[in-house]
Amino acid sequence: MMKYKVGDIVEGTCTKVLNYGAFLLFDENTQGLLHISEISDQFIYNIANKIKVGMVYRVKVIELGQDGNFLKVSMKKITSEDIEKNKEENNNRDFINPQDVDFTELKNNLDNWVKEKKSNA
Repeated sequence: MMKYKVGDIVEGTCTKVLNYGAFLLFDENTQGLLHISEISDQFIYNIANKIKVGMVYRVKVIELGQDGNFLKVSMKKITSEDIEKNKEENNNRDFINPQDVDFTELKNNLDNWVKEKKSNA
């Protein structure tokens, strides 16, 4: 029996980013592809601006490989119903869509914070 099925919402860690998509690791036996076209409804010029190696992303399974160990996944196909279902299944744990997180303040201040920390050390 396959561990994953189409429609599942799963978390995967990004292991590699290429121009056309990102590879995610879901468990020791299962990896998948998040194609650049499945990240957002908006055109993405540079995937590296949206997806980072080492980060964990919540995605929806849209296709299974023949052996079930390779998944094609999507961020943009996660619906509000999926979010609600996921909350219920995870004891109302907060669902954070990575696209909804604004890191502008971090980006604008990180260099200054690092310099300040080094000067105080």
